[in-house]
Amino acid sequence: APGAPARDGRPPAGPGRPTEGGPVAARRDEHAVAAATRDLFLRITQRNQVLLREQLNLLDLMERREHDAEETTELFQLDHLATRLRRNVEKLVTLAGARPARRWRRPVPLLDVARGAVAEVADYQRVLVAPHWPWHLAGPAVTDVTHLLAELVENALVFSPPDTTVRMTGEHRPGGCAVVVTDDGPGLDPATLAAANRVLTDPPMAAPPSGRTGLYAAALLAARCGARVSLRPGPRGGTAAIVLLPTTLVVPTGPDGAATGPGGPRPGPSARPPAGPGATGDLPVRTRHPGSGQPGPVRAATDTVEIPAPRAARGRS
Repeated sequence: APGAPARDGRPPAGPGRPTEGGPVAARRDEHAVAAATRDLFLRITQRNQVLLREQLNLLDLMERREHDAEETTELFQLDHLATRLRRNVEKLVTLAGARPARRWRRPVPLLDVARGAVAEVADYQRVLVAPHWPWHLAGPAVTDVTHLLAELVENALVFSPPDTTVRMTGEHRPGGCAVVVTDDGPGLDPATLAAANRVLTDPPMAAPPSGRTGLYAAALLAARCGARVSLRPGPRGGTAAIVLLPTTLVVPTGPDGAATGPGGPRPGPSARPPAGPGATGDLPVRTRHPGSGQPGPVRAATDTVEIPAPRAARGRS
């Protein structure tokens, strides 16, 4: 009869009474679909990581065997494209809330980390990296800090004239050190600068802000590894991005070039050759040579471990 209790003792559904198919259940279903979609995209991205690792290893072998200068230059161009693609893939993994597969076991010279970041951007020829970086970076933070610096360098390159340079230096700071990325662009007005710093300080967890995906990714990377990022007006009218690395991440380099902390490092990854003759002051003077100008590959050395993708990520779709 109408209004009679249901067999399980619950009141009958009717106007104003919640049912299992109501808004709560709909929201629960939406969350389940979103989580399943995220996991699917993450598994596909992990498969791409595996393919990129194999591609970069193959390119490395080809570069070592090749002796023709023109062929070597083209191989380096392919290597550079693959390195940039790997950065984008690992950024997707980060935005999905997971960690990329690459890991460093031991501290790595911070200079090599800076060079590795430069190797991950398109217009790397415009970037000048200071030669003196008397610190080592903790191994577990290498991948995140490399991508963090690459985001800031790329941002500086995009928002500055193509005939200018972007400069990256390391500075001593109380309780650690700072990596400063400076451009000669038009700079940011106070309101835009404040908004960008809010994203870097407190990134929204629900979704990235419109038009600031790079800063949002940088904020997530900094929060995960324990760094702090801020923007300020540059000394020549552009913008300076400051990455503060605490002592939990960096240790000073000893006189012999080794980290002063326990278990000093072995040679780390290097993406560019050190500054050669002609370097003056704090920044190297770029000298172009025929057939040069390509960033060297960033390779996983004996101190690097790449965590294999889960079996499900390697299997068939």
